[in-house]
Amino acid sequence: MSKIGKRHGSAERKSKKGPAPFRLNPSDVSWEGTASRSPRRSRVRQPRSLDVSSFSFVVTHHPTGIRIEAHLPEGRYSRKQVQDFKVALMTQLEKAVSKKLAR
Repeated sequence: MSKIGKRHGSAERKSKKGPAPFRLNPSDVSWEGTASRSPRRSRVRQPRSLDVSSFSFVVTHHPTGIRIEAHLPEGRYSRKQVQDFKVALMTQLEKAVSKKLAR
């Protein structure tokens, strides 16, 4: 049999980790956020990476009304760091919703 076109065990594999983790429907969640940048450069020709940013986020799960607020204080953040922070917020919201629904 040719190996072309057949995925090796993709349909036959079974997860050994147990049940899938609880995930929220993205249409049930809303995000609000604000960001501010403060120039900390003494001269215009200095890089923008010297600027300082701060972020605030609010994540709301509408069916349960659970709302999580978080703030990143002033500092120098990469896009990846902000993205990781948002993923952590979503994980925190998923845990709070699953805890409430488990009651």
